[in-house]
Amino acid sequence: MFNEILTKKTYPKRLKKIVNRVLAIDKAENGISFQELFEWHKEKSMDEKSACNSTERVFKGCQTNGRGYCFTRDITYLKGFILVYLFIENCLRNNEEDLLQQLFNGHTTFSYLPVMKQLEHEGIIKAPKYIPSFYRDKEKLTELINDNKLIGIIKKMI
Repeated sequence: MFNEILTKKTYPKRLKKIVNRVLAIDKAENGISFQELFEWHKEKSMDEKSACNSTERVFKGCQTNGRGYCFTRDITYLKGFILVYLFIENCLRNNEEDLLQQLFNGHTTFSYLPVMKQLEHEGIIKAPKYIPSFYRDKEKLTELINDNKLIGIIKKMI
C-alpha cells in the first residue's frame, strides 16, 4: 500500500474506501448498531448492496450491537502503512538507506532488519534481488515522499 501511494499508482476512491472502513470499525467498536452503520455507509454515497457488504465486513466477528471484536484487517493495513512510513523516514534521517533495502528481503518484521543487514554483511544471506530504483536513491525517495500530498496529510496526523 505504501509504494502504491508513494508512486501515485493508487486512486482516491480506493483510499476513501480504506479510510471509511477504518472509521466504520471505530464506530462499531464504540457501539453503533448494524442498522445505524448501514445507514452511515449509505450517507457516504454507497448503494445499498455496497453499504450492506461494507457493514457486514465490519461486523464480521462481533455482535451486531458492536460488542466483541470487529473485523480489523483494514486498521492493520493503515497501521502498517504508518509504520513503514515512519521506518523509512527514520532511515533517511539517520543515513541508513542500506537498512531500507532489507525491506525487500521477504516477509519479516522491522526488528529483524538490522540482524538481516548484519547477516548479509557476513555473507550468510544474499542481498535483496529486486529493489525499486527509488529505494536505492536517497534524494529520489526523499523527493517522492516530500512531493506526495497524501503522505503530507498523514504526516500531520501522526
